[in-house]
Amino acid sequence: MPKISTLTSITILLALIAPLSMGQERVPELLRGVDDYKAQRVVEYNGVWLQAELYSAKRFRIVIVDTSLLLKDDDFTVTPFDDVTPIHLTQESVHRWEDTVAWTALMKIDVPALLKIAGMRPTVLLSMIAWDTDESGNAFYSSDNRFEFSSDWTFDDLNRPVLRTPPGEQGGVAGPPPQTPAEIARHRQLLRLNKHAFYSVSAAFELFPETKYRLVPLNYTPKYSVIYEIDPERQVLFIVDEPPDGVPLNRSAEADARLADYENFIRSLPSEENVPVVEDIQ
Repeated sequence: MPKISTLTSITILLALIAPLSMGQERVPELLRGVDDYKAQRVVEYNGVWLQAELYSAKRFRIVIVDTSLLLKDDDFTVTPFDDVTPIHLTQESVHRWEDTVAWTALMKIDVPALLKIAGMRPTVLLSMIAWDTDESGNAFYSSDNRFEFSSDWTFDDLNRPVLRTPPGEQGGVAGPPPQTPAEIARHRQLLRLNKHAFYSVSAAFELFPETKYRLVPLNYTPKYSVIYEIDPERQVLFIVDEPPDGVPLNRSAEADARLADYENFIRSLPSEENVPVVEDIQ
């Protein structure tokens, strides 16, 4: 019986494996890790706010969101922590506006039989917001910086409006230029901004049984986010809608005690003022 060479054996093995690997679709991951040094820096910069945000957290980590995935319609995964099975998301609906995106996804997770019979469909809304930055790296909501006049209007050295006509377009389609000193100053300011420099993303994932994760942009460095698992024993239930007059609040003594502890904790935190919102820190 002829012997099969090692090279021939490898070739046969690869031929058998190839169809299997081709059938396995690689799904991109939404969350990217941050190195320890950078994570510590943004935690320090957002310190007081982060203490309040993580009051009910069992654990957390700092991440950067791959926002390019929300500008497309393809599936992706979200992995809150290394020991958690990636959550596979497929698009349910998406709405994209000038400065925001609402990406509603169906989570491909196990649903208890009774809830499945009742038509339960586990969905999550990922809300994305665009930010502009100035020359110093300060960040601002893009929705607060929309042009009142066409961005094709610029100015010469004498501060006279000059229409910068895009290639292939005819002049005169940009509308009137800014004219008053205030209009000119504001328009100049907007022209210097880096429009849609980055996006921030927030979401709340509710899995079964009773596992909840929250993805929240950091308050003063919203390019970075924190994802954390909620500790059910520390979760505080807030009243969103007040009951009608004469109707008592249906809250347990435990819920009232948790709320009181939370309020005392918030009052104990130092105040913070004039913290610049920035794209990044060194």
